[in-house]
Amino acid sequence: MFRVMIQFGYQFEWQNMSAGNMQALIEFIPLISGMEKGRFIPSVTLINGFRHSRTGWDSAFGDYILIT
Repeated sequence: MFRVMIQFGYQFEWQNMSAGNMQALIEFIPLISGMEKGRFIPSVTLINGFRHSRTGWDSAFGDYILIT
């Protein structure tokens, strides 16, 4: 059995604060996995993040929810 799982998803993000080169973000990432194995495994990730707009560096923390 091939041990790779393909994920389909999209990242939505909203900027909720900006101060100079720093931005605070809220990100929402829905994913669907396991379709190539005949399964439907949905999940959602909701994270708070920070981005430095000049260098592009990101840092984030949050929750991962597996919907079963």
